[in-house]
Amino acid sequence: MLADPTSLRITAVLDWEFTYAAPAQFAYDPPSWLLLLGPDMWLEHHSMDEFVSRYVPRMEQFLRALERVEGRTGTTKGPLLSQRMRDSWVTGRFWFDYGIRKSFDVDAVYWAALHRDGDDDDDALDDITGEEEVEAFVRLKMEQVRD
Repeated sequence: MLADPTSLRITAVLDWEFTYAAPAQFAYDPPSWLLLLGPDMWLEHHSMDEFVSRYVPRMEQFLRALERVEGRTGTTKGPLLSQRMRDSWVTGRFWFDYGIRKSFDVDAVYWAALHRDGDDDDDALDDITGEEEVEAFVRLKMEQVRD
């Protein structure tokens, strides 16, 4: 419930169970629904190149329309939403954010959009955790299971 602090009258009742809350950064991504099917469905049934070749023209069309609206408002303060959306696509943040929002599809998104050659270098993992630390961790977890 929201209440007016001076009169203590109830001004609104919200059902937070059905309220979407997410980082503002997600609003700076171009819409994932521009092809009517989400990227996860495209990646599951088609190649990344097919998705990009169809998505980018629709995204550019959407961003041009958004730029026309932004031009009419005369806003000059801070980066425009269209600029932020274009930047999200160019930098790959679109895919990172999409993977976060669609956790069931993160594997497909990672391998199609985020994985870079050389990322699967086993030596990098060895640098993070040595064999002794892994063995000690496994022993600790096995003791916890027994207790």
